[in-house]
Amino acid sequence: MATLYELSNDWQLLMNLATSGEIDEEVLQDTLDSMSYAIDEKAEGYAVVDLELQAQEEKLKKEIGRLQQRKSSITKNRKSLKESLRDEMLAMDKEKIKTEKFTIYVQNNPPKVEIQDDADIPYTYYVEQKPKLDKIALMDDLKRGKKVKGAEITQSKSVRIR
Repeated sequence: MATLYELSNDWQLLMNLATSGEIDEEVLQDTLDSMSYAIDEKAEGYAVVDLELQAQEEKLKKEIGRLQQRKSSITKNRKSLKESLRDEMLAMDKEKIKTEKFTIYVQNNPPKVEIQDDADIPYTYYVEQKPKLDKIALMDDLKRGKKVKGAEITQSKSVRIR
């Protein structure tokens, strides 16, 4: 059985023959009918595969969400466990515990800046940022007919399967 690509090429060759008048009209119609059926059958196969891939995609999306929740829960539990261990070690003035399997110790984290109020911070500590393009406003203006150098509305095509 031919691939969709091969059928498409054959269709184009047939169209070229049809426009050149080098093929009998009855033969042309019979060939078009049979090719159209083959193309329809291939397209249906593509749709079936797409439906299966969509189902797999949804299943994976749900599994990713479930695993992300599980990871978040585990991360939270680890943090709580370590904070609890740290607090108890500090309460007992014990900065290091050595066992056969582990060496557990409390250490200082790197210093960090805590901001109480952004408004009180002098401007010299702020970083200039590159302007961000507002594509929604740009699209609205282009739709209203405004000419904007460097931008235009384009529209592509895609396949929808119902």
